[in-house]
Amino acid sequence: MASNSIDRLTRVLIQSEQAYRELLDLLQREKQAAMASDAQRLSGVVERKTDVVARLASLERQRNTQLQAIAGSMDIHGGA
Repeated sequence: MASNSIDRLTRVLIQSEQAYRELLDLLQREKQAAMASDAQRLSGVVERKTDVVARLASLERQRNTQLQAIAGSMDIHGGA
């Protein structure tokens, strides 16, 4: 049913927004660590950033799956 797919898509989009906000914060921390020449802090931030990017890739796949489910449930060839 399309409404279940829409609900799942909504959850995925909310999670994606949260992950992008986290990524933005990490990028700011990465810049600060680089400017301070703090290699240890920079390494930790880069590791966390890599995890967030992997999560975003997974969320993108989920988003595409839900969009396909929604499109498949619609009668795009039907007429009135």
